[in-house]
Amino acid sequence: MRISKKAFFVTFTSLKSCEVLGSTISGATLRGSSNDNNHRDLSSFTTTGPALSSCNSISDKDACRSSLDDTTSEACVWCECSAIPSECASSSQAQGLPEAVFECDDPSMNEKAQKEEESADNVATQQTSFTFMEGLTHSISDDEVDRDFCDPSSPRSLSGYMDITGSKYDANGEDKHLFYWFFEKRSSTRNTDKSIPLIIWLTGGPGCSSSLALLTENGPCSVNPTGDDTIVNPYSWIESAHMLWLDQPAGVGFSYGKWTDHDEDMVGEDAYYFLQAFVKSHPEYSANPIFIVGESYGGHYAPAIAHRVFKGNQKLKPGTDILNLKGVAVGNGLTDPKIQYQVSFYFMCRFKFLKIVYMMSKSLQLTILIENTNQYIVTVLR
Repeated sequence: MRISKKAFFVTFTSLKSCEVLGSTISGATLRGSSNDNNHRDLSSFTTTGPALSSCNSISDKDACRSSLDDTTSEACVWCECSAIPSECASSSQAQGLPEAVFECDDPSMNEKAQKEEESADNVATQQTSFTFMEGLTHSISDDEVDRDFCDPSSPRSLSGYMDITGSKYDANGEDKHLFYWFFEKRSSTRNTDKSIPLIIWLTGGPGCSSSLALLTENGPCSVNPTGDDTIVNPYSWIESAHMLWLDQPAGVGFSYGKWTDHDEDMVGEDAYYFLQAFVKSHPEYSANPIFIVGESYGGHYAPAIAHRVFKGNQKLKPGTDILNLKGVAVGNGLTDPKIQYQVSFYFMCRFKFLKIVYMMSKSLQLTILIENTNQYIVTVLR
């Protein structure tokens, strides 16, 4: 799917935007927050917005574009929004809507021109489906992202969704769609070197979007202070590798569908077939060495996905290919809290990460004091 810069920034801040639009603006009625699913008070999105329009009752995009307001006879226009449902508005209403949230039609364009523009926007979208086994279909729907959107020094960026139909963990209409964003290693031209690592990045949580890492940690750019553009990150990992940030499992970040994944087997299964579909859809990366990397709760994800790839390579099923897995890495991994938490104090004290630590409970207080790098005293005060 083609990424709109405006739509992306709206969606990236959708939790904050929806909180503002749905909760704190007086009188706003949003779909999903009211029993009236066919109407929303668009005038409440502006401080001096016009009164309600008959356009607001139209839910079909094409019908909206061919309609006029019953009272003013001004044109109805369709306003797209990524954070909340899109809506039909009058021309005057559209002028008062916040540009950071809504992307409205140009009232001067007729219905035919609007459709032609949409068709041109969608023509580059690539959709490829794969049936790896009977009843299991995966499809990649993606598109190239404008190089100026995030990092012009990356010769290629791709973004889109993997859709799963018929998976053994998606057999009851869960309708999972996993979002990813890919950047090639920085170079002045497209690099066909098959030795460049392809790193699959998994942010932990559980429930944290890998897009967060892309835009705040190791990705090629970050969002500027005003939230309307990006700033190049010179220390990004794409200095040395191709990078793919994957929002998983379904329900995390930009990925959607029913939140049914609850163990490593389910996470590994869906991610394995994502990688199969990605390299089939983009065979130019199939020979690059794959490294699966996770942080924090990704200490569960990365080993589980790598294990599933390893097992899949050992026993290929019809329609699947060997994935060139070369390594797995975990940073600050949360893998076994029962073991890790027992040694946290010792580790921090041993390396002087803490001078004094206080722990409070209902019955006791622990005071830990460092004597030197090898010893510490634990005093229990009841």
